[in-house]
Amino acid sequence: MLSELIDEPVKINNKPVLKTIDIDDIIPNDMNNKNRLRNIDVLKESIKEYGLLKPLEVYDNNDDTYTLIGGERRYHALIQLVENDEIDPDIPCLIYKVNNNAEELLKLHMSNAQEELTDKDRELITNDLLNLLEEDNSMKPTGMKTRDWIAGFLGCKGRTAQKYINKVKGIEDKEKPKEQVDYSYVTKIMTNRLCTKVKVSKGKATIYFQDIDDLNGILERMGVIEDV
Repeated sequence: MLSELIDEPVKINNKPVLKTIDIDDIIPNDMNNKNRLRNIDVLKESIKEYGLLKPLEVYDNNDDTYTLIGGERRYHALIQLVENDEIDPDIPCLIYKVNNNAEELLKLHMSNAQEELTDKDRELITNDLLNLLEEDNSMKPTGMKTRDWIAGFLGCKGRTAQKYINKVKGIEDKEKPKEQVDYSYVTKIMTNRLCTKVKVSKGKATIYFQDIDDLNGILERMGVIEDV
């Protein structure tokens, strides 16, 4: 679970308060990736037909405003709908307690992990998380591998997360070189010994024959059967 990706010292309050907030009092988050604002028109139509199925996630700025930490696409779809007088401006929101920038960024990426991510999205998230760990490695649960911790935010397996880590760090993935073996010498020896066409490849040798008499002759030359 994503909640298990954050250790006790920096655990975000997991009991948010549900409250209706005027959308004008909600401030977009500068740390959010604006490249992910895709298919807003499709989302608008869905909200008009079915309503907002998932509240926005925000934290209180203690000045009657709230900063968005989850639901960037929903927020922009709602803004357009409110401006067009198609929905009421009072929006259901889950209010979290966020104590510092690190917690804010982690919560933001935890919310993003529940949505569809592109390769570029995953690279940006990986870069953010690696930077956070450089500042404070205690944000990762004790005993958990870095790649497995990041994988939880990316919605993939640890091995895949390692590829994004390597890409962000500029480390080339070292693929195991394929075995290059020249079997021509074996082909020549078997062809001369058996007096027939032979094809040799990795893990397989194919011996060709025309009829049963030809096959028996090959078997005799192999010493499998005796000449009768």
